[in-house]
Parts: sequence; structure tokens; C-alpha cells
Amino acid sequence: MKQPATTRISKMKATNVDEYFGSLPPHARSVLMKLRKTIRSIVPEATEVISYGIPTFKLDRMLVAYAAFREHYSFFPLSSRLLNRYRREAARYQTSKGTLRFAFDEPLPESLIRKIVGARIKELRKKGSMKTDGGVLSHRRENQVWPLRWQSLPSEHLPTQE
Repeated sequence: MKQPATTRISKMKATNVDEYFGSLPPHARSVLMKLRKTIRSIVPEATEVISYGIPTFKLDRMLVAYAAFREHYSFFPLSSRLLNRYRREAARYQTSKGTLRFAFDEPLPESLIRKIVGARIKELRKKGSMKTDGGVLSHRRENQVWPLRWQSLPSEHLPTQE
């Protein structure tokens, strides 16, 4: 099986997400906009930044990222454990240690994306970087608590407690 090209479509060094999208061809832009909208619906108050040259959602720490390449687009959960946990659902897609790859002509697996983003939020909470205190997501470090920029997380998208 031929390996997909891993060359990014745009060689431009974007300084923000809008510049990144502006540099994409229409077919890649439309697919990534749908992926972006799906992630944004789960974490509407997340900050979008460019990290390592690609769009990344950030909630105190890096949450998830995505990018367009010449022959596919990728979703980066930033956790190989999560890809392993959802390996059965992701079996039809090409994966690597920290990436799910999708062909541009395939429909976006929204359900899988939602599960992974929700699980990633839960994973960050377990690591102690984020904790919910009375409905406010907070950052804990050396017994100090700072509220994040937003007041609540849509719980309907989070995985149930195990």
C-alpha cells in the first residue's frame, strides 16, 4: 500500500489560524473547516493557536491539533494512549503513534473525533493540569488554583467516568 504524502499543502509559515486556512486550496479548506467546527462545538472556549506550524486547540495545555497535507488531512490527539483506546473505531483509517489520517474524499468521522476530544479533556484533567472546581475548569500547580478563560465545559461531550 502506498504511504500517503506527508508534505503539508502550504509552505507558508502561518502566524495564526486564519492565515493557515487562507493558504489552503478549497478542497482542503472545506474539510478542515468541518473538523475545526466539530472540535469547536465540544470546546467552544478553547484558544486556537499555531503550534509547530499547524492549527492547535489549547485549554491551558495543548489539547488537539490538525493539518492538511498533499494527499490527506490529519488529526493529532496529542496522546498515543487515546489512539490505542479507540483503535477499533479508527481501524479503517491510517494511524501512526499520534496521528489519525483521513483521505479528503472520505466523510469526517465526527463521532470518533468527538469521543477522542472528550477523552483528551478527561486525560488532561487526570494529569492534574486541569480540574473542575464547582463547575469552573481550573489549572492546578503547586496547590494554587487559577480559573481558565471559560466557565464551563459541555459535559455532554465528555466520556462517562470509569
